[in-house]
Amino acid sequence: MRRARWALATLVGLGSVLGLASSAAAHPLGNFTVNTYAGVIVRPSEVLVDAVLDLAEIPAFRERRAIDRNGDGDLGPEELAAYRAAACDRLAADVVVTVDGERVPLAPLSKARLSFPPGVGGLPTLRLECPLRGALASPLEGAAATVRVDNGAYAGRIGWHEITLVGDGVELTGADAPSSSVSDRLRAYPPDALPLDVRRASASAIPGGSRLAALPWERSSAPVVRADGGLLGRLAARPTLSPGLIGATILVAIGLGAVHALGPGHGKTLIGAHLVGAGGSLRGAVVVGTAVAGMHTASVLGLGLVVWSAERVVEPERIYPWVGIVAGLTALALGCALLVGRVRASGRTDGRGAHPHDHAHPHGTGEDDGAVGHGHPHGLGRRGIVALAVSGGALPSPSALVVLLASMSLGRTALGLAAIAAFSVGLAATLIAVGTLALRARAAAERRFAWATGRLVPIGSAAVIALVGLALALRGVAQL
Repeated sequence: MRRARWALATLVGLGSVLGLASSAAAHPLGNFTVNTYAGVIVRPSEVLVDAVLDLAEIPAFRERRAIDRNGDGDLGPEELAAYRAAACDRLAADVVVTVDGERVPLAPLSKARLSFPPGVGGLPTLRLECPLRGALASPLEGAAATVRVDNGAYAGRIGWHEITLVGDGVELTGADAPSSSVSDRLRAYPPDALPLDVRRASASAIPGGSRLAALPWERSSAPVVRADGGLLGRLAARPTLSPGLIGATILVAIGLGAVHALGPGHGKTLIGAHLVGAGGSLRGAVVVGTAVAGMHTASVLGLGLVVWSAERVVEPERIYPWVGIVAGLTALALGCALLVGRVRASGRTDGRGAHPHDHAHPHGTGEDDGAVGHGHPHGLGRRGIVALAVSGGALPSPSALVVLLASMSLGRTALGLAAIAAFSVGLAATLIAVGTLALRARAAAERRFAWATGRLVPIGSAAVIALVGLALALRGVAQL
């Protein structure tokens, strides 16, 4: 027990020392996000909009492939100019500004900027800055005018969406949006702030306010804050890789998988709950941990294939909620089946919690094809193990997906696949360690509280599995 705890603590320390996780948060909602900012500047005779688009690693990966029209792997000046013009025209159409109910037609200025700041795992992000301008049909005079903004850019996409309102020679009153950006125009997201999802704003405008010293796109700005992807990302992105560096990449991937399994998540909870309730042997912990890790590998590879080959058909971030719902419902069904079986079995125990039938059969994993092993009322059959694997491993790790895509974009697909396999080895090792701890905890409880262990613990663990499944399913529904 003490050795297992020491091993887990060592893995946590190893992750910190190796820098497996980045210290800077690139995007507050993850690697799949599309983030927008509309900084509206109201003047007496015109409206200016500082429209900024920030794509996280996964959508930027897809967008770069769309920009590369000739498919040669390089983004030429003509391809970049064409994308910049088309994207700014789209933002000009999607950001709607009205003054007293009349829409102000916006058009891009010739000062757009397109860049690709480095992101997690060496995979670039995408940043587009499009200054827009629209003339008012009637200049603002003495009476207050109502200015409304509706940012419809990339509607429905998950991300940080922000609006600011400021006057330039115009005084704004009653504004329901701030005058300055808390994210510095999507350059540095505040680590402690809740993600913004502001799509509409309004204010009353009266001529006569102070003038701005400079427009946002004319000011010198600090570099964009991005995560460096940790040691694994830096190794995978090296221009040349020696055998020693390849070996180091594999070892770091194993450590990353081990540390990832220690983070917040439902996989450990499901495995721990099952093994505490079912008992069994180390073999059972190995089978369950390996099954969950294998499912995680399959989910990463499957989503990677979607991003790589079907990015114009399916938006990967839209797959996540449905995968969560499937995983949650699977866990809920498994937990309910176990709960019913264990409640029934508890009624057939003697006063000491012992089962009247023969205990010579194996515990924990079961050998039948059913979801609940008939060899033992607490065990799992093959379909039950599959259900547990789906519940605990169907949601892929975005960081593992980024490493895979980064390797593929560099022409190192084999290295990416090897890194994902190594990641799963580390993940499985930690899950097996967690399962071993759960078995030892059950054994210790059996020596002191045999009756509770025999009746209450199995029922309680089944209830935990069902509740975790319900929580996963509800979270997936909320993300739709």
